[in-house]
This record gives sequence, structure tokens and C-alpha cells, in this order.
Amino acid sequence: MPRSAQSTSPGEALLLKNLLFRGGMIRPEARVMTRGEQGRHAQTLPRTLERAGMLAHLLASAGIQPGDRVATLMWNTHHHLEAYISIPCMGAVLHALNLRLSLEDLAWIVEDAGDVVILADSDNAGMANDIAARVECVREVIIADPEMDWPDLNSHDSSYDWPDLDETSPMGICHTSGTTGRPRGVVYSHRSTWLHTILISLPDVMGLSWKDRVLNVVPMFHALSWGMPYAACMLGSDQILPGPRPHAEDLLELIDGEGATVAAGVPTVWASVQSAIQKEPDRWQTGSLQRILCGGGRAPRELRDWYHASLGVTVHRSWGMTELNPVGTWSLDSDGDDAGVPLPGLQLKIETDDGRPIAPDGETMGRLLACGPTVVSSYLHDSGADSFEDGWLVTGDIATLNDRGSLELREREKDVIKSGGEWISSIDLEMRINAVESVEMSAVVGRAHPHWGERPVAMVVMKSGHECDPVELQDAMVDLLKWQRPDDFIVAEALPMTGTGKVDKRAIRAQLDRDGYVLPDLRDQD
Repeated sequence: MPRSAQSTSPGEALLLKNLLFRGGMIRPEARVMTRGEQGRHAQTLPRTLERAGMLAHLLASAGIQPGDRVATLMWNTHHHLEAYISIPCMGAVLHALNLRLSLEDLAWIVEDAGDVVILADSDNAGMANDIAARVECVREVIIADPEMDWPDLNSHDSSYDWPDLDETSPMGICHTSGTTGRPRGVVYSHRSTWLHTILISLPDVMGLSWKDRVLNVVPMFHALSWGMPYAACMLGSDQILPGPRPHAEDLLELIDGEGATVAAGVPTVWASVQSAIQKEPDRWQTGSLQRILCGGGRAPRELRDWYHASLGVTVHRSWGMTELNPVGTWSLDSDGDDAGVPLPGLQLKIETDDGRPIAPDGETMGRLLACGPTVVSSYLHDSGADSFEDGWLVTGDIATLNDRGSLELREREKDVIKSGGEWISSIDLEMRINAVESVEMSAVVGRAHPHWGERPVAMVVMKSGHECDPVELQDAMVDLLKWQRPDDFIVAEALPMTGTGKVDKRAIRAQLDRDGYVLPDLRDQD
């Protein structure tokens, strides 16, 4: 049974208030820098923490009490970081809304969470007011203007009496991407987030320290930005926040001008940065950058090799999911194609469809399950109870494990292609197709087949100036049996993406249905 705040001293409880103010104390010169449309804004970390106290008073004056849910509709800025600190430390529940979702989806999510106040930057003020007009639970919208700041912030004291809480009480809510249906609200506790913050900072994980200047491209509205804002506050790292709608050129200007040592983001971000450098190789200085933390999708070996060979930058691989708080594994080396090994305390296992254990031989695939101190213990409204089996989270991934704990993801269970009773990994096919020089990116989905059950079809985006050559693409899979290869290659100008920057395969299937796509008649499959 988890220990509560009532059975421990205030300093013993695993509360964010006992963690996040450390960095400002040990390194008062640490800076928080935000890229804005009017230029860059810089303030010290201690000033950021003081302003979090002032914001807590502002929220209390708006009627926010412990347990109330407060939404944010903001980019990665110092204002958002202040809300990240203030809301959970005052006992309320932080609910960061995904800016990339539609008004209809956002209104549904706000109502599902029961948010009573929305904090928004001026860039998203219109959206916030539109949501409030649709949802009865929202009492007030508070806007942080880049020039005017939080309303009447300076009238509030920077000292706030942060309450003692039960460490298992909620600190945040993150909704899943909803690629297979309505999003589900995942509830994070102070305890799980406290532990996650410590774990990701370890030398064999993100390896963050007070010496780092962290460029955090991971949206603060996506799975609490992988926990990086909290780790940087704890350690006293400099934080570089890219602000509204950053493009590759903006990120390179920040790396150059601010001397970033660590940068984090999804593979598509680093592919666009690579492209920008290749177009203008002498425009930016990137010598300060030492490592890239890459998650939210598989980072192709070609991309990792390019960064290492061209910039001397190591690209680290990871795997996670919202329910893991969210980081689950981390790569110990830069050479492999696995997703890394589990963070300390996280247990992983694979099973057959009927629940029989599979030995960790690195070859036999099965359903991936997880449990541990950072794994979510509850969903909103008890939704998602079907996601657990005997206390283990059913991740929805098909994977292999080896005897050293190394995880290799083979497929999302909903995306696995079963042809003639055999599994075909769309991830493996995509990696082979993406390795072709003329290909920008690809996605492989299964299509119903009257005889084989399903057959793989590839949707391919070609690089500028290149045309699709099916023979060239098939040659990339020459070592596969014929039945393992895609039956067709469909050229597209772009692939649909989810709000979290991943390829939306559900949208691809729906598009093929709308277009009336029919598989080619390949009756000689064997």
C-alpha cells in the first residue's frame, strides 16, 4: 500500500514541491529562454520559480483549490513552464491540451477531464475562448500575453505556502492520442512523476546535469514533454524553449545562438533539421550540440549515422507511452536498432495471445506487457480497465526481448499484418523502404484479402525530384520471401500525421477506403 502524506513527514513525501525548487537554489544563474515572435525572452530559473508562486496566488484568487483541474493551451514557453510548476505544486491537476487537435476534439477532452480554468497564451486565446463557450465546466480563461504577461501577476506575492499532499494524489492528466477511438485520460500522480524525473536524469538514461543547456522541442502538451521540464528544474539546467510553431531553421538558430548541448524531439524533427543543414551547410554552428534524445517513433539508422558522421552528435533511441509517465526504455549504445533497455524499476515481459510466457530469446515475438512504479495506476472515469491483466499494463505492442533486457518493437498490435496465418511487420518493411535513397518516408498498412486474410500495401512519399521505381523498392527487400513483401506501392505527396507527430495509419486506411482502393490481383503469392 502506498504511504500517504499523513504517515510521512512533509519532506519525506514524494511531492513535486520537494523536487522542482532544487535547481534554482543550487544554480541561481540557470536561465530559461523562450523564442518569441518579438525576439528571445530570458529570465533566471529562480525568477521562474518566484513567478510560479505568483501564478499560484492568481489561480487561488480565481477559485482554484487542490484537486481542481486546470488546462493549458500553450506552446513551449516560460509561461507554460511556470504553469507546469505552479498547478501541481498548489495541489491542482495540470491538463496540457494538444494544440494540434481540432476544436471539437479539444472541447470533448476538456469536458472529459472536467477542467474548470484554461490557461492560454495569446496565440491560442481564440481557441481557448471557443472551447469555454462550448463546455459548461470551464469557469474562466486566463491569457498570458507575451507583452502584457499574466493578468495582474505583479500584484501577487512570490511566496506561496505550497500544501502537503498525499503523494499518490494526481498531479496531471494526459489524454492518449486516440488513434483507435476516443482518447482516454491517463492520470499521473506526484509519486510516479517524482520517480520518473529521477530516473530519466540518470547517466545511463538521458544523462542530464546542471551543465546542460537543454533545447526541448518535445511539445509540453505531449505526455508532459517526456518529463524534461521537471528534470531540468530539479538539476538547474538551462532551458531553451522554442516557442510557437518552430521550424527546422528556428531550431538551428537556437542551437547556434544559445549553445544547446542536448536537444529532444521526434525523428521527423531531426530529419527536417538534417535537410536544412544539407541545404545550407555553412549557415549554422552546431558544435555545442552533443546528443539528441529521440523518441515518439523509430529513428532510422541512416539518420543516426548521418548525425554522428556529419556533426559528431549521438542520437539516443527510446520507447515509451503515455501510460508509462511516459519514458519506458533507453538505448545504452548508438549502434543497435533496438528500443533500449527498461528504466530501473520497470518490468517488461512478452506473452502469446493466450497468455503463455515467451522466453526472452531476442527472436520470438509476443504481446508486450509492463509494470512498475511509474506505470499509470488509473484512468479517468475508470476507463481503460481492460488495459490491465493481473496488474500488468497491456501495451498494445508486439515485441521481442533478449536475455539482457533489450527490447525490440516489431509492431503495434492493431497494426500487425497477418497474412496466411503469419505475421508481417510493417515496421520492418518501412525501415527497408525508408533506406532507399529516393524515399522521404513511408507507411505500410494491411488490406483485407479474400484468401490470405490481409496483405501489406506501402504508401510512399518520394524525395523532391525523384519518381517511384517499384523495382528499386522491391530490391530493398530481396532477402524477404515474396509473401512478406508489399503487394503495391502507392505514391503520396504526404502522409497523414497524428497530433503527436506520428504517422496516422488509421487515417491512411480510411483514405484508401474512401478512394475505393483495390489490391492488385496477385494470385501467385506463395
